[in-house]
Amino acid sequence: DIFTMRQDSTCGALTQLDVSDNDFRAPGTAALVHMLVKCCSTLKHFNISGNNIGETGAGHLSELLRAKEGSQFTHFKVARNRLGDAGGAVVLNAILHSDQRKSIEVLDMSHNELAENTVEVAGNLLADFKTVLLELDLSWNLIRQNCAVDVFEGLRVNRRLQVLNICWNGLGSDLAMHKLGDALKVCMLHTLNIGHCNILGTGAHLIAPGLKKNMTLQRLILDGNNIKQAGARALYKASLLAGRGDERVQLSTVDCNLGILDSQSFNKAEPAGKYSLDMSTPYDRVTFIELMSLVWEGKGVFMAFPPPRMDEKYNGDFRPYTIRLPETSEEEDWWVPETGLLEFSFGSLRTSVTSHDAMTKDELSQLVSVLGDREKKERDRLDAIRAFCEGDTFLHFDQVVNIMETHLKENR
Repeated sequence: DIFTMRQDSTCGALTQLDVSDNDFRAPGTAALVHMLVKCCSTLKHFNISGNNIGETGAGHLSELLRAKEGSQFTHFKVARNRLGDAGGAVVLNAILHSDQRKSIEVLDMSHNELAENTVEVAGNLLADFKTVLLELDLSWNLIRQNCAVDVFEGLRVNRRLQVLNICWNGLGSDLAMHKLGDALKVCMLHTLNIGHCNILGTGAHLIAPGLKKNMTLQRLILDGNNIKQAGARALYKASLLAGRGDERVQLSTVDCNLGILDSQSFNKAEPAGKYSLDMSTPYDRVTFIELMSLVWEGKGVFMAFPPPRMDEKYNGDFRPYTIRLPETSEEEDWWVPETGLLEFSFGSLRTSVTSHDAMTKDELSQLVSVLGDREKKERDRLDAIRAFCEGDTFLHFDQVVNIMETHLKENR
C-alpha cells in the first residue's frame, strides 16, 4: 500500500506507476500525492484513472504537478475520475502553469464530465509554444457546441500534437466545425477521432476545405455522425486533394447514414436553384465557394436573370451585385464576400454523362480501399458506393469490373 511504499527506500527509483481502477477517492489521492512529492522525483508514467477522485482529488493532483522538485511526467492519465468541469480545469491549469507542459507528451482526461472551463484551458495549453503534447484524449465528456471552439483554435497554432481523440461529445455547431476546418489546414495531426459528436452534413462541408489543405493526417474517424451522402462525398473528395503524395487519408464513416440524401445541406451534384446566402456565416461561404468551383470546372453558371443582388447592411436594401468569376484554380485568389445577404440563381451546365465524369484513378483506389474494409457491413459498402458515385461522378463498366476483380482476389 501507500505507506509501505513510503518506507521503501527504492521508491525514489520509480519511473512508472499504474494505480488505475481502484477506489482511492480524494483521501487516498492526497496520501499518494504526499508520498510521491516527498520521495519520488523520477516518475515519468503516471496512471490514476478510474479512482473516482472528484474535484477535491483534482486539487491534490495539482499539488503533484506543481511540485518544484517533483517528477516531470511524460505520460499522465486521469481518465474516469469524475473530475467535473472545475476539477478538469484545475488539472490542466497546473500543467499549463508549470514545467509539466514541457514534458507531458500523452494526456488522457476522458470520461470526466469536462465542459467549457476545462476546454478553455485546453485551448490555451495547445496554443502555448512550450507545450510538447503528442496525444490528447478528451473523449466522453460534456464538450458541447461552441465551447469546442477553444480546442480547435489552440490546435490551429499547435505544431506538435499528433493524436486528438474528442469523440462522444456534442461538437456539431457550424462555428466549431469551421474552426476545426481552419485548424486542419495547418496542424500536424496524424489521427483525429470526432466520432459520435452530433456532426451533420453542414459540419462535414465545413471540415472539407481544411482537409483539402492538410499535409499530415492519416486517419479521420467520423463514425456515428449523421453526415449523410452529400457530407460524406465532400469529405471523400477533399481527402483526395490533400498533399500526401500517394498516401491517402483513411476515412471511417460507419453508421453515418451515407445512403440518405440530405435536403438541408448543399449537394454539389444538384446545384441548380435559387440561393439566399448570408456571407457572414461559414457554411454559406463554403456553399458559395463550391458553386464557384463548378463555374471554374465548366459545370455551372451564375444566372444573369434574375440578376444577383446584395444587402450589405442587412437592412432590406438590396442592390445589384456583380459576382467576380474565378480566374484561376486557386480558391485563395477568388473574391468571396465576407458579409451581407447575397441572392442569385445558379444553373447547371451538365447535360449528360461523359467520359470526364468517370471516377479518377485516385477516387477508384480510395473506393476499393473502403469496400475492402472487412469490418464494414454490406449496407455500409453500398452506402459508400452511393456517396462516391451518385451525382457528379460515375462508375464506368470497366471500373466496375476492376472493383469486382480486386474484391474477389482479396476475399479468396
